[in-house]
Amino acid sequence: MALDRVVWGRVVKLGAACLLAALWAAAACGDEELRGTVLTAGQTAPDFTLTDQFGSDVTLSGLRGDVVLLTFLYTHCPDICPVVAGHLADVRNELATGPGGMDGVSILAVSVDPERDTVSRAREYSELYGMLTGWRYLVGDRGSLEGVWADYYVSPVPATSASGSGPQAREGSVDALTEGLMEVGLIDHQAPVYLVDPDGVLRVVHTLPMRPADVAADVRSLR
Repeated sequence: MALDRVVWGRVVKLGAACLLAALWAAAACGDEELRGTVLTAGQTAPDFTLTDQFGSDVTLSGLRGDVVLLTFLYTHCPDICPVVAGHLADVRNELATGPGGMDGVSILAVSVDPERDTVSRAREYSELYGMLTGWRYLVGDRGSLEGVWADYYVSPVPATSASGSGPQAREGSVDALTEGLMEVGLIDHQAPVYLVDPDGVLRVVHTLPMRPADVAADVRSLR
């Protein structure tokens, strides 16, 4: 279907961009115990403080002792973010029904859309995905968020139409669909899922396409 092609085209594009950024951040190598891309630099995850969907401040360093899953989303996103949010819900559900449950695990989703992602909107979005208490959806002003994006190699920019400045796209075509999506204010951005170990060190990154079972397995290995 046309929509599937648009969605997964963006998934592949953004997943590849994220992987390149992660490899630039730290050398990766194979690891039999971890299933994602292993980060070998031993870098402490850059700290930040943002506001969650309940209006409470959340500081990354305050979660020491937990395995932290960290990703980047926005609530008006029609393609990449629902895929990642759905995967994280699956990871949460798989961990919750296994040994230890969600003890020692925190999931953070950082907004890439400071103008539209408010506390109330973050709460609505969290409820939509059955993650109201399953994660902390973090929002903030642009100045606060830009520093976090830079630290984690995420570069959100307004999406541009693939149809260019030519004639209006024919109704029902892929270009028409793309133009329609532009009208809702799409943002191109990377959507990695970083895993931070209990000591606060960046250990592994998963990118689309990803298997929730692999992410859950890595959380158990790090926990």
